[in-house]
Amino acid sequence: MSDAIVLSAEGVSKTYALNPGFVGAKREIRAVKDVSLQLRQSEVLGLIGESGCGKSTLSRLLLGLERPSSGRVELAGKPMEGLRRKDIARMLQPVFQDPYSSLNPRETVEEAVSRPLWAHRVGNAATQRQRVAETIDAVGLPRRALSSYPSQLSGGQRQRVAIARALILQPRILICDEPTSALDVSVQAQILNLLNDLRAAQDISLILISHNLQVVRFLADRVAVMYFGEIVESGPAATVLAQPQHAYTRRLLASALDVAPGAGLPPLEALMES
Repeated sequence: MSDAIVLSAEGVSKTYALNPGFVGAKREIRAVKDVSLQLRQSEVLGLIGESGCGKSTLSRLLLGLERPSSGRVELAGKPMEGLRRKDIARMLQPVFQDPYSSLNPRETVEEAVSRPLWAHRVGNAATQRQRVAETIDAVGLPRRALSSYPSQLSGGQRQRVAIARALILQPRILICDEPTSALDVSVQAQILNLLNDLRAAQDISLILISHNLQVVRFLADRVAVMYFGEIVESGPAATVLAQPQHAYTRRLLASALDVAPGAGLPPLEALMES
């Protein structure tokens, strides 16, 4: 893992205004509060917390899909707000929770995976077909799947297609928002192993957003814990998950492992066995 910073947030906040209509005062919700984090080259950063804590909002800010109300996001040392959408897409790609809803049911696998190439005018028809075939190989799908439609594939196969589509532009970073939560446990393990292998083979950095501590422990080098829009604890995954310092992190671990908050936490191996 390199010390080079590929993605960073500095003092990022996001506030949404709620308009109650003709009656009542205007209210605001601060979904993300003064968040700072850094992602290094070839690192996996796990972002954990309960539903509604601001993880998905933060992911949209990091993807450049929304602008922060304050603070700044930098991609490869450049302010994201100054980059074109296409420039961001060449470096940074998402992998969403539900592979079926993120794929067009009327497109074949080949059409879905190749679409970013022709949208960005990368290569000609022959070189595009070659890159699609190589990417399908990399995610462990047979080439006969290229002519299939999403409805003809299993959940795990659809998620592999979604990962292939994210990889086709050869980005430096993937932001994976609950990438295995819609899959069976046995399929989850296959996708996690795939992401781990791709990180090693292609030197990709990942932000892994999940409420599943077993998933995060398996992949992450570092962990950031989010609570009510704030990062309340961060550090090496082994340290945070074995010796949490913040009360919320201790409660989160206790809830996930079904033990009393005051009880001693089991060793790290128990996270994967539970």
